[in-house]
Amino acid sequence: MAPRLIFLRAALLVIGVLAGFSCLAAANVPRANETLLTLIPAVDQVHPALPDRFAHASADAPFRLRCNWARSPLGVQQRHPRLTWMPPQRDILQGQANYQIQVAQSREAILQGHPLVWDSGKVPASANFLPQYQGPAFEPFTHYYWRVRIWGRSGWRSQWSPAASWMTGPLHTADWQGEWITYHPQISNPFYSDGFSAYYGLPRPAELAGLLEPVSFKNADWIMPKDVTKLPSFDAPAGFYVFSQTFKLPQGMTFSHCTLIIAGDDACKVAINRHVITPTFSAHWATPAVLDIARYLQGGVNKISVLLQNQGSQANPSGLIAKLYMRGNNHFHRRILTDANWAAIPSAAGAKWTSGAPLQDKAAVLTPWGGGPWGRTGPRMMRPKWRQNKPCPIFRKVFHAPTGMNHAYLYIACPGFWRVLINGRKVGNGELESTLYDYSKTVPFRAFDVTSLLRKGHRNVVSIALGNGWFNVMERDAWNWNKALWRAWPRVRLNLLMRTADGQATWLATDKTWQAGAGPRLADGVYNGEVYDASLKVAGWNNPQRGFANYPHAVVVNAPAGRVTAQLMPSCRVMQRVAPLSILQPKPHIFVVKFPQNMSGWMTLTARGRPGVPVVMRYGERTHADGMVDQSTIKGLVFTGPFQTDTYLPASGKTFTYHPQFTYNGFQYVQINGLSSRKDIIHAEADFIYTPFRRVGTFWSASPMLNAIADCTNRAYCSNFVGRPTDCPTREKNGWAGDTWLAAVQGMFTYSNELGYAKWLNDFRDNQTANGSLAVIIPTSNGWGQGDAVDWDTAYEFVAWYQYLYQGDGQILRSHYGGIKKYFLYTAAHAKHWISPDSCGVGEWATASRSRPPVSFTSTCIFYRDAVLLALIAQILGKNTDAKAYRADAAAIKAAFNAKFFRGNGLYSNGDQTALCMPLYYGLVPKNRQAAVVNQLVANIHQHDNHLDVGILGAKCLFRVLGRYRCTKLAYRMASQTTYPSYGNWIMHGATTLYENWSLRPGSMNHIMFGDVLGWMYNDLVGIRPDWHAPGFRTVLISPHPVRALPWARAAHDSPYGRIKSGWEW
Repeated sequence: MAPRLIFLRAALLVIGVLAGFSCLAAANVPRANETLLTLIPAVDQVHPALPDRFAHASADAPFRLRCNWARSPLGVQQRHPRLTWMPPQRDILQGQANYQIQVAQSREAILQGHPLVWDSGKVPASANFLPQYQGPAFEPFTHYYWRVRIWGRSGWRSQWSPAASWMTGPLHTADWQGEWITYHPQISNPFYSDGFSAYYGLPRPAELAGLLEPVSFKNADWIMPKDVTKLPSFDAPAGFYVFSQTFKLPQGMTFSHCTLIIAGDDACKVAINRHVITPTFSAHWATPAVLDIARYLQGGVNKISVLLQNQGSQANPSGLIAKLYMRGNNHFHRRILTDANWAAIPSAAGAKWTSGAPLQDKAAVLTPWGGGPWGRTGPRMMRPKWRQNKPCPIFRKVFHAPTGMNHAYLYIACPGFWRVLINGRKVGNGELESTLYDYSKTVPFRAFDVTSLLRKGHRNVVSIALGNGWFNVMERDAWNWNKALWRAWPRVRLNLLMRTADGQATWLATDKTWQAGAGPRLADGVYNGEVYDASLKVAGWNNPQRGFANYPHAVVVNAPAGRVTAQLMPSCRVMQRVAPLSILQPKPHIFVVKFPQNMSGWMTLTARGRPGVPVVMRYGERTHADGMVDQSTIKGLVFTGPFQTDTYLPASGKTFTYHPQFTYNGFQYVQINGLSSRKDIIHAEADFIYTPFRRVGTFWSASPMLNAIADCTNRAYCSNFVGRPTDCPTREKNGWAGDTWLAAVQGMFTYSNELGYAKWLNDFRDNQTANGSLAVIIPTSNGWGQGDAVDWDTAYEFVAWYQYLYQGDGQILRSHYGGIKKYFLYTAAHAKHWISPDSCGVGEWATASRSRPPVSFTSTCIFYRDAVLLALIAQILGKNTDAKAYRADAAAIKAAFNAKFFRGNGLYSNGDQTALCMPLYYGLVPKNRQAAVVNQLVANIHQHDNHLDVGILGAKCLFRVLGRYRCTKLAYRMASQTTYPSYGNWIMHGATTLYENWSLRPGSMNHIMFGDVLGWMYNDLVGIRPDWHAPGFRTVLISPHPVRALPWARAAHDSPYGRIKSGWEW
């Protein structure tokens, strides 16, 4: 029985059809043979349903007018903002042929049609570029009103749309009033002198008790098996290595102290007398393990066994260092150090590494502790204290609002976190203002209408609280954010414009007359958390009737180096409030709150505390066996202060409500210390915080597993867009370029995030060096990760292309063409005979097995696709000479790739799934070889019991390639697996977001990098595809791949031109 295909399942006159719309079905047939299908109205609903944004659609006039994708934005700074609208629903199948835009400086003028600032006249609609304002230069702080009408291809002309508006802000530095200000509070507080401030309100580590000698690797050596390490680089082949040492102990020994400290590059497992005491790879070189091993020792011969894992796909630094310190009865005292007396051998995947059989080969000493690339690494039984030694400042200013005021607008430029109140009421509805930029290039400002917050004709007060944010990261971490070139003490510039009905303007601006002080927030850090002392809250600070004559004043300070630029992207918000599943008490006076999902944000706690007794909230994704929150797999790359820990010091025994304001966490569990009993917890809820993009897509099917995977993907995507794309909301919070571009398609299908991606593309422009190189994380600090990583840096080109493809925004391509071209030329300059070397990429990442092709293979695949895509972009922009040159480059790369990596018999490189699906997906396989390569890929999948064995680069390609070559049944089978390695294995073990690794431990439990599986569901399974000839879904390609094992599948997407629905059922 053939499937019944269901397209555009909606009332067509309301939502389905768009300007220039055509619905094409191909079902695995090349585009040249696609034929127009009859549009079939239906009443079936896709679950979960999208909001009905078309309920008030006009049949005769354009509606939903937007400027820069925003409704009536303030602070517009661009010379040519984009103007978009939804077309009217009457006669829509004929499409939009022409449009006319009018702009005026008053609502009355635009409704009357004169006087106008600009009239576009009747303009042909472009297939590739969104309309833009092309009138005279803007005036600052000015409202502009606009309307539009269109002509269909049949000649029908619409009515004028309702009027919409935008307002400019400060356009130049000279438009800003006042000064940048700061303040350095000087207060005396025990928190800043406490050497244990990283454990503020928490028990100090038990290991500190009775410690008889400093815990360090002094006198130990870094070792490896002989003849595997290349000096002076300390590089060793990726793989596993086994080490052992035997020693004798007297019978009847009891220990007062028995500590093994150990570190490996990249990580290691430890066994004592065949007892594995670290079941996961841990003890990273930067975060050594401290282990009490007394219970595993015995009288007579003992054996330490270590399995070292050197990760990666190519040689890189690796080594092991360890020290065992023992003190026992009868004055026993002994140290065992790594040195040339240890045994060491390479091992095949660590087979039998705990065996009692002695190893025969002695280790080679690489360097004493303190040498090599590792430096003086050491264990951190006690985490170093908070590095902040004074609170961030607060400011206030009392002023009089004019009696005749009818509008007031606030403009604030601040590179760190900030919060503004007027008369005690919050300005805006955002959180975590503002997000990360390269502040040496760009400093964001926001604009707000604050008319309703002011009291006309009366005294008012505006107050500002500053936080460190990403501008002043104090934590020492693996990415050197504390060494960022822009780093400085927080500062701010604020302007308040008050206008009367007759146009008179009154300004309030930051300057040295503002009062300043120390707020109750003792410390805040994006990784550490926040410490808030309620007893330090200044009573009356937000009361305009209160005076603080003895308070100091703000200090005028230099502006940050970057250009002050309007932030068009909306601020993060609390998008969902989540009730807990349970509140348990694993130990006396310690409570653990469990929520039903992993997420980004914080917990809002209402409780009764005790004056001066810290209430500590530690956030994590999992718990230990004893029920306590486990941060061990996420905190290791932040070296100072606590990790994801918020502390509130109650001012009294009364009920309080608290959540942090200047940090956020990734979590599903929150451990609470400092309360007397369960009854003290009155209310707890999680606030899921992310950038407030609209939901525009949904996928649903008869498979609960696919639906769960889609939900996990969406939750991971939201958790990893808190102001910018990140890899995880816990351990790093970094904008890894690879993670972002690999998951961008499903993100654009499901969410309207044009402004978020536009901001991130501008971050690439800020990051790019004169020679074209880019960093692997965007933005980055002080050049961290800068270099040639083709597979990650390609995000600049891919994300710009996806913006064009899914939003129809050719201006994105035009704006970034120069930077993308520079990046490609840099990449080409580093290639050798058109092959990207192993040094030019990160390589396949997070595979299920150790199998992965060399970096040169995966990077050259991406290098080829870069050339093909750049030629296409040049063609779209009318740069035909460039397009011809890049097509020639692509042909040369393809020839060189096949000459180097094709092994015959349908195999490329090492023949694993990534090595077979990537060249197929990116078009590198000649047509006469494709069948053989597909057969090898299918055979490999069958050899893995129909499971995937890819990392993130292969996961982008694998499912899509199977669909392209009529193997969707196999793709669906893989996607539905519930055993390791699979998405379903995560789900079966309780995942509510996507994980970092196919295994369950260690690593982050909220990563988006495997998220393109949802893009496959949209693009292939239900078959909604954009057409680059008419981007933004002006033309919709419908090409579903029904699977007999799946009774039905459906999806919907609100495109820039209307709602698209596609589905099938048997």
